Amino acid sequence: VVEHVGRAPLEHEGMGPTPPAPSAATEGPADVVGDGGDSSGILGQQQAWARAQAGAQAAGAAAGDQVHSTAAAAEHMRQAKREALEVAVMTTLSHPNVVQVFAQFSEVVVVERRPSVGPPQTRLCAPDDPALEGVVALGPLNSVLCLEYCDCGSLADAVRRGDFRLPGRGPEEGAVWPSLVPLYTSLLE
Repeated sequence: VVEHVGRAPLEHEGMGPTPPAPSAATEGPADVVGDGGDSSGILGQQQAWARAQAGAQAAGAAAGDQVHSTAAAAEHMRQAKREALEVAVMTTLSHPNVVQVFAQFSEVVVVERRPSVGPPQTRLCAPDDPALEGVVALGPLNSVLCLEYCDCGSLADAVRRGDFRLPGRGPEEGAVWPSLVPLYTSLLE
């Protein structure tokens, strides 16, 4: 669960956080680059490579959640195992067609820092980080994946661009038919 959305460097040092003030300007969908069932992707920049863009996928559960029934406890455990397996698989895969994972952070608090000059910045802090001293509501602990940012659009954008057209076929040759095998493979994945 991403509690705030902002375009900012991911950093591990700096000034203390300030609590985020919810507003349409800082929580707009322009900075969210992906949403899934269990997580959201936010656009950021890695500090080590100023021009490299990365996405942070944050998936977390609030600390201290109470599970009131056996069915809810079983579902909670199933979901936790699924998320742990996803993190384990994502950090070990290496393939040209799979988004690369640059780093993985466990049990971190995602906070927003508002410097006097510049845009708000996202910071990942350990719960016992000295920068968090005096902060009353830390927010939930998160598992964060720092991913490669691939700005190729959606599957619908790829179809519109003609990424699935048969080779050597163009509008001048009549009707343009898609190459269905890669299209169906993309849908199945």
